[in-house]
Amino acid sequence: TEATTSVNVGWVRSYGQAGYDSGNKAALGPGGAIYITGLANSWGEGANEPAFIGFNGQGIPVLEQTVGGAAGEQGQDIAINDAGTTLICGSATNVPSNDVFLFQLSPTGTLNWQKQFGSASAEYSASCQIDNPGNAVFAADLKGGVTDVIQLMKLDPAGNITWQYTISDTVDLSGPIVRIDGAGNIYLSADIQGDEDLEEYDEFVVTKFNSAGAQQWSRRASMNLGISVSDMEARDTGLYISGNLTNLQGDYQGTTLMRLSETGELDWQSSLVFQNYGGWNGITVNPDDNEILLVGSLANQLGDDNTSAALIGRYSTSGELLQMAAFNRANDNTIFLDTEWDGAGYFISGRGPDNQGTWYEPTFTILTDTASLLPAGLPTLVTTNSFSEYNAVVNQNTDPEPVLDTGGGSKDIVVVRWFAP
Repeated sequence: TEATTSVNVGWVRSYGQAGYDSGNKAALGPGGAIYITGLANSWGEGANEPAFIGFNGQGIPVLEQTVGGAAGEQGQDIAINDAGTTLICGSATNVPSNDVFLFQLSPTGTLNWQKQFGSASAEYSASCQIDNPGNAVFAADLKGGVTDVIQLMKLDPAGNITWQYTISDTVDLSGPIVRIDGAGNIYLSADIQGDEDLEEYDEFVVTKFNSAGAQQWSRRASMNLGISVSDMEARDTGLYISGNLTNLQGDYQGTTLMRLSETGELDWQSSLVFQNYGGWNGITVNPDDNEILLVGSLANQLGDDNTSAALIGRYSTSGELLQMAAFNRANDNTIFLDTEWDGAGYFISGRGPDNQGTWYEPTFTILTDTASLLPAGLPTLVTTNSFSEYNAVVNQNTDPEPVLDTGGGSKDIVVVRWFAP
């Protein structure tokens, strides 16, 4: 391949205790620190809690908290505005079923307000964003109807609902991801699972709304492989979508990256297929040169070690693959889940047994196929669902003391500082 194996790692740290901990999503906060949410099994009120942990550029923890209740939750997304106000959202294991939650926290980690949303059926996925005035955009899957739908809503800084829509199709929609650009436009993606018996591949739909909630365009993406969305980044140069390619059985085959124009047209697409499985989880765009960094995992390619290795891919602004590297901890799984650019380098979050591993260049095949994007025109229904109050509290990760770099439990939060050549 033409990708270089240069690694340029500043540091790798692990953070955990006796339980299973994971750094699912990351966001850059004021002052250049990275803040991570995910799963904290080692601290808190319940069996699982959303982590809320910050690291500065030198790899020193600057915030060490969990935010949750007795029922058990997992943080699935995090967003921070320029003032440091933070949103964390995810899923909660509540009676009678899973619900989704949305927390707003102050720059010092104090809970400002907390909301819970759900139905009699189970909701598993949530995504959130915040603008600089403090308005929140929240999306979640909503189950229990004729088909599974997506609930999209905007809330004011005090947590009051400004507007909300239920977005549906003739088939189930799932896995919503919501992002906003500098002008306040909202981008929402959702996956569409194909029917294996009918030899239907997975597809996805992405829709653009303006800040007032008016739909601008909607596109449905399909390929001769299944295609799903893992993350998105909205920039002035377009909408960057990272995704994964699957076979009819839903097994991961490879990765894809595409950029859509402001009007929803496909500018370019770059896809890779691995010998076994591999996929992207997170994406960020360097605004200085519009280079793209993606992180994920693949089946380890070193020797007979049949575990998952973490994966980094760097692309040019035109979609050319510039760099590919894998990070393997022998006989154990390490996975990169998200990444952020801070003006000097990249932060990467994920999970693994500790901070040890070997870097190498994985093998892959470049796939030249591109997706078909067709107008979707999803029905959008104005709804009046309401949140209920949640019962989360903030706890400090002091009892037991976190273990750094040597492996505290079955899995730890892994944080990487990485620099492009």
